[in-house]
Amino acid sequence: MTPPSLPVAIEAFNANDLTAILYQAGVKDLPKSKDGKVRLWAQLIGDAERIRAALAKLPARPRRALELLQRAEGEVRTQRFRDLLAREGISEKKKGNPAAQWGRTDIQHGIDPDPTTFEQILASLLRHGLIWTYGLPEGAPTNMRIGFDGGRYVYIPSEIALRLPPAPPAKVRPPVEVSQVLGGSARTCQRDLYLLWSAGRDAPFRSWAMDSSKVTRPDLKPVVLTLAMLLPITSSLT
Repeated sequence: MTPPSLPVAIEAFNANDLTAILYQAGVKDLPKSKDGKVRLWAQLIGDAERIRAALAKLPARPRRALELLQRAEGEVRTQRFRDLLAREGISEKKKGNPAAQWGRTDIQHGIDPDPTTFEQILASLLRHGLIWTYGLPEGAPTNMRIGFDGGRYVYIPSEIALRLPPAPPAKVRPPVEVSQVLGGSARTCQRDLYLLWSAGRDAPFRSWAMDSSKVTRPDLKPVVLTLAMLLPITSSLT
């Protein structure tokens, strides 16, 4: 998708969170109306001095997250951004005090000096005014206002991107070494995958994918028995 115009994207943001962003930017005399705040932030968001000051205050983890988003060169789904931060070891899993699905987290009521979870890192980047977000999250009510939780997409507006220092190059990952090669044709592999899919088709896999806490020993028994019967078949086909 193409991000909406900046004023439209700012207008969709929660008014209280927008106020916090303006305070973070050093604004002391705030407009009283939401429209006034939107216009003011649209003017300030690309200010070079403001961006330099925000970068100087940005903690280490959000800084690495910002660099990762720079290398993406465009908008990224918020869920994809979450996965990337976890894969790169930038974010840690949330511990305790879980927020409701569309609820508000503790970090939204103040700045964490050392954000570690994805929610804290995202809130820090938004509060410092170095990224923006748009689009209601999937399943969110239509009257919801986007805030520090983030919308469906995150991106660096061009007004900011032009004034950011270049991101360091991504680390080169070593090539994956294949330690063992099994004989077999593509048709055999396709057959094995189909047999495995058939084994799980009637098993309670769907509910497990949503909540692993629902897995019980009785659930596993028929799956194990089915796979045990399939293993001799697949091995004889190779």
